[in-house]
Formats: sequence, C-alpha cells, structure tokens
Amino acid sequence: MEVLIGIEHPDHKADQAFVSRGFSVTHSGVDELTGRLSEKPFHFVVTDSPFSQLNNIRDMTDAAIIAVRKAWARDDKVLALGNGADECLIAPLTDRHSNARINSLVRRIAIQQKIDHYRGVIVNPDWTFDMRKRTIYSRQGHEKRLRATEAKLLMLLLDRRGNVLSRQFVTDTLWYRRTPPTERYVDHLVSKLRNSFRAEGCEAPEIVTLHGKGYVLR
Repeated sequence: MEVLIGIEHPDHKADQAFVSRGFSVTHSGVDELTGRLSEKPFHFVVTDSPFSQLNNIRDMTDAAIIAVRKAWARDDKVLALGNGADECLIAPLTDRHSNARINSLVRRIAIQQKIDHYRGVIVNPDWTFDMRKRTIYSRQGHEKRLRATEAKLLMLLLDRRGNVLSRQFVTDTLWYRRTPPTERYVDHLVSKLRNSFRAEGCEAPEIVTLHGKGYVLR
C-alpha cells in the first residue's frame, strides 16, 4: 500500500508504523500534500496539518486520512473528523492502540479493493456480478440484489473458482471469530445463493456441494 506522510514534527515517528508493514512511504511537507495527491493515488495520508487543511486534503483523495497529534482534546477530535479525517491518533504511532486502529483501516481498504475488483465480473455466460451494489445481472435483463452474506459467499466462490471450499473455511472467512446462526447455516446460504440465479431463459452458475468436502463453483 502507498502511504503519504506530511508531518511537521519528526518525533511523531509516523513512518515507522507503515515501513514495518512493508508499505511504500512518501514524505512530503505539510504545505505540499495536495500537490503530491494530484500526482498519484495513495491508500493513506498521515498528517499533523492544521484542521483547516484537512478539508482540502479530503477533496483531493479517497485515501484514509490519519490526523496525528501529541494529545487530543475531545472537541479537537470532533473538528478533525468533521473536516475529513478517518482516524485521530496520538503520536508516536507505535503504541498498541495506534497499531490496532491502523490494522482496522488496512482491513477496510483491502476489503474495498476486493469489492472494487468485483464490478461487472462474469459469473457465467448468462450472469454478471457487481459486489459494490451486491447485485447480479442476467443477459436477459433480470437483476437481483443479494443479502450481504450471500454477496460475500459469491465473491469467495469467484475468488477461488474451481477450488473446493470447506464449510469450516467458509464459516471462518465470512464470520471471522463469530458463530453463524446455526450449524447448517452455510448449507442454507449456498441454497439461497443458488436460488437467486433462477430466472427464465438464463442458466444458473454451477455451485456444487461435495458431501464431506465442501463447495465449488465450476
């Protein structure tokens, strides 16, 4: 991921949190941030810019903006977030709280990148899928909006098309440390996804259940 850092105070150590993750870091003066943002896209902008400049930065990018200070008053946080910041972290960005908040943003960006990838992707000759809208479209003009878990399951099957996905793998991926509603809910979810592709004049994708093994999209 690409990170743009515009920090006036070097003791904030903003770059260490990202270099340790293997991200590509570009340094900039605070007054040069908008110019840098016009040159290339970034995933993160980390800055101790005045709050009045955050609006200008937000207008230039969809990146996650992390506002950094040595200390935060409650009203200052509200002001920073209102002007476009996604996180307000205390420098240096090396403590457990900052690390957890950055990890949360990294996960969010990774999910969004995958969603953006699945826009108009071909499921089979009769169907396409747009994950951003959670909608499947048939060549006959049918369309159906999927529930969030159905859409995530379809994205998972497409991402690993031809590979068998065990029930445990699907459960761990879709619910992540949580428990699905019932033990057989994954089977129920697969059945609902199959039914979503039922439309006159269209062939549904082949989502196969391999008993004792899992599911595969062919």
